[in-house]
Amino acid sequence: IFTCLVIVLFFTKRVAWRRCYIIFLIASVFGVCVDTFFIQQIPAAAEPISSSVRDIGQAIVPAAIWIPYAVVSRRVRATFRY
Repeated sequence: IFTCLVIVLFFTKRVAWRRCYIIFLIASVFGVCVDTFFIQQIPAAAEPISSSVRDIGQAIVPAAIWIPYAVVSRRVRATFRY
């Protein structure tokens, strides 16, 4: 439901999109970390640590790129004005 909200805010060019998108990225990183922690607690489902680090990295890298861009970019500020 939250993803649909972010999509609607994006296409309607609402100011709230920036905050919602940042929350979405942070929540995805948090979700992957929590998921990895709980998977490691189940012996039959435990993955190698390299796989877990890769999954966490795949969530952190986009967040590390897009969060500062959404906050600092003049283009984002000019586009999402309403």
